Amino acid sequence: MSLDSMLRKNNTRGDFLYLDEETTTGGKLLKAWRVRYKNVPVYFYTRSPHQEIMAFDKTTVFAEPFIFARCSLCPDITNDDRFRHNGTTYLIKKIDNWAKANKYFRIALGEVR
Repeated sequence: MSLDSMLRKNNTRGDFLYLDEETTTGGKLLKAWRVRYKNVPVYFYTRSPHQEIMAFDKTTVFAEPFIFARCSLCPDITNDDRFRHNGTTYLIKKIDNWAKANKYFRIALGEVR
C-alpha cells in the first residue's frame, strides 16, 4: 500500500505550528504559536514505548509516535515547530525528508506535557 493510499484511507489531519514573535508598539515582545500549515494529511505510526527504531540516517530514536505527512508545499518544517492533532500538541523531535523530494516527511514526535 502506498503512502498516498494510506493517507486517503486514514483521513487523519493535523496542523503544523511555529513560534511567532512580534514587537508591540510599546516595545514588548509577544510570542505565540501560530498555524503554519493547516489540515495536513498524516498517518500515525505507533510502536511499543520501549522499542527502538533505526531511522533518520541510522540514528536510534525512541520517539512515540511517528507520523508520515504528505506536504509538497511545506518543505520548511523544522525541529522548532510543533504538530497539533485533536487538541494534543506534539514536539517535533526529528524530521526525515523522505527521498529528499520535499513531498513526504517521516516525523518523530514527543508529546508536550
